[in-house]
Amino acid sequence: MKSKKNWLGMLIIALVFGMTVVGCEEEEESDIIPSPPTGLKGTCISPNNSIQLTWNPVDNAGTYDIEYKENSSSYSYWSSKEIENTSYTYTDLKYETEYDFRVRGRNPRSGHPGDYSSPITVKTGSPLTGSISLDSLTTTEFKFMNILTPYYSYSIDIQLKLSNGAYWNSFPVETIAKQWVTNITGLNLSSWDFKVDSRGVGYAYLKLSYSISTQSSPIVMPSGGITVSINTTKLTEMKGYTNIINSLSIGTPSSVSSSEWGK
Repeated sequence: MKSKKNWLGMLIIALVFGMTVVGCEEEEESDIIPSPPTGLKGTCISPNNSIQLTWNPVDNAGTYDIEYKENSSSYSYWSSKEIENTSYTYTDLKYETEYDFRVRGRNPRSGHPGDYSSPITVKTGSPLTGSISLDSLTTTEFKFMNILTPYYSYSIDIQLKLSNGAYWNSFPVETIAKQWVTNITGLNLSSWDFKVDSRGVGYAYLKLSYSISTQSSPIVMPSGGITVSINTTKLTEMKGYTNIINSLSIGTPSSVSSSEWGK
């Protein structure tokens, strides 16, 4: 009986010791410091002020810290971001500027980071060159009856085209378009509607619409028709605060006209 108790005691000690050993192994695995990532690459992508980074996955890394700074500025400092993937794209960087990038892994359990990879330097490209032009001007008038009262409706659609690699982005369309388009002769237009009509590779359209309904006699088309022109001075000023990523120039045509109402 005594030997049996001794055997059970030894078994219990062995089990406890074994469990303790396993627990230590799990603790050690949860605190493994990831190795520095390898294969870090950076590519400049359109619209030439974006850098796409990729690197090889690292064992024992659940997330990654990526950092960047300007290469040439003595006042630059590393800006950090934590992500879960092995790729990331920095956008809206300065054009024709060299940037340094580096990345490190973090243990998913302890959160402890490893060492950073060797930094790489990537240079952004030059601004895209685009042109803006007036693509079309459409005028429309029609009559309709409300019971016995005649109403007249008029609309003007102006379409701007931005091409040669440039594109419309999110910006105060109404403010800019009103300043770009000038010399709308013969009519006092006070209410406009603006929208991006379509997008495509290397071009986009912006549609400006005006409409009015009246009970008065039909509005007579101004002598010589309606003319719309691009204000070149205002267009130059727009480069400073819009999010159009390009160098703007005046395209052809810079003015369009319509000589009659469409029925």
